[in-house]
Amino acid sequence: KTLFVFLLFCYLSLGAEEIKKDTNVDTIENAKKIPSPQEPTLPKSLKFGAFIDSYYLYNNNLPKATERQYTTQAIRNNEFNINLAHIDATIKEDKYRGRLAFQWGTSVNANYAGEITSEKSSNQNTVKHIQEAFVGVKIAKNTWIDAGIFFGNIGHESWISQNNVNYTRAFALDYVPYYSSGVRLTHEFSNRLSVQFQVLNGWQNITENNKDKAIGSQIKFEIVPKLVLTLNQFVGNEAPNNERKQLRLYNN
Repeated sequence: KTLFVFLLFCYLSLGAEEIKKDTNVDTIENAKKIPSPQEPTLPKSLKFGAFIDSYYLYNNNLPKATERQYTTQAIRNNEFNINLAHIDATIKEDKYRGRLAFQWGTSVNANYAGEITSEKSSNQNTVKHIQEAFVGVKIAKNTWIDAGIFFGNIGHESWISQNNVNYTRAFALDYVPYYSSGVRLTHEFSNRLSVQFQVLNGWQNITENNKDKAIGSQIKFEIVPKLVLTLNQFVGNEAPNNERKQLRLYNN
């Protein structure tokens, strides 16, 4: 009887150990079949950037005032300063795109001086630091709609200094919009011909100054590489609500 009990105990122990081993194997195999959660990946087109345009200016005419007149670029005389600095993030995928950029500098203070209002809820005090903030969606094969704050489409020169032939801007370019706020619809008929339609707050203003909206448009045609013909239009009332309407018509 003692031998029988001993053999039975050994048999049960070996069987339990075998079940335990099989259970461990099954658990491992089942764990292998469960997919591990994937870490989120950023789109490949997402890019980050920064730009600094610093300057020292000295005017031989020795003006009495520190700030030069009739310009918004490199405006402070006999002084080291920052004309424009910005940081940005851009993205362009097959069906969506956008850019977010914040900026600082003396040219920002000079060029955004018109962002004023007596209304308390406006973001006029901070809006000048938003260089661009728009998001776009592809609504058809060659058609995009963008909404937010974006660069103006009028004029050859860019708000970004390094994109210009000359460091300073042409006198006339300080009197056309460097930026716009609203919605724009862009359609490409071909690689050479595109059109754009805009509904804007107004002529270079993010902080609205009246109840009316402005309309802009653009036709761009590439004659040959590096030679483009562009036609821009703007129509809008730019007078405050307490004044008689003043319709601004622009074509270039």
